[in-house]
Amino acid sequence: MPSNSTAGFNATIEVSTDGGANYIPVLEVRDFKIKRGQKLMDATSHSSGGDEEHKSGLRNWSATAEALRVYGDAGQDAVEAALNGAELKIRYRPKGSGAGKPQKIGSILIEDFEESAPNSDLIATNITFRGTGPLVSSAQ
Repeated sequence: MPSNSTAGFNATIEVSTDGGANYIPVLEVRDFKIKRGQKLMDATSHSSGGDEEHKSGLRNWSATAEALRVYGDAGQDAVEAALNGAELKIRYRPKGSGAGKPQKIGSILIEDFEESAPNSDLIATNITFRGTGPLVSSAQ
């Protein structure tokens, strides 16, 4: 039976420097991952009967991208320029663009922008994005 999953190469990653009015594609992405989580608060007390107890705390999210480095690419350049502390919007579309397809949008700060130039491969970048505020899932 064939899988109903979507091939990763359909995904698009775009950034906005103007609060989400206009998005710029980040070219040559090889891998993109979003991680969502929450802090757990320790609610253990002497009344817990020897078992740990927890309460939900603050939610958080981050993302990482590996891309082939393309000098002059507006999306990659916008990400690198945001290392000055500028906040960007990111839009992730796992099934590509089209009416009714899913997307996730959120505000980000750039935590790391690493570039490597191996002797036997293409120049690549690894980028770590830190979410600030909610990551909103919706249909296009």
